[in-house]
Amino acid sequence: MEPYRELLISKLPNEQLKVSVSGVVVNVQENGFLMDDGSGQVVALQEEVKVKEGAYVRVFGQLMPFVEGKEIQTFFVQDLE
Repeated sequence: MEPYRELLISKLPNEQLKVSVSGVVVNVQENGFLMDDGSGQVVALQEEVKVKEGAYVRVFGQLMPFVEGKEIQTFFVQDLE
């Protein structure tokens, strides 16, 4: 089983792999949220969003690179507050 790689958002590669990213939730949407770690921002997709804006979290998931940017298909969100 492939381990999760802890990375800064600015260092996320253009390939599918399991990653973990820590940062602040800056915008909550119906199907996910936007998070910022100080080096960049990424959308974390989640079926049932249970985080609030301003929360400091770590996301574990599958990185999905696209032409327009990157998203993380979230498997687990850890509250770091």
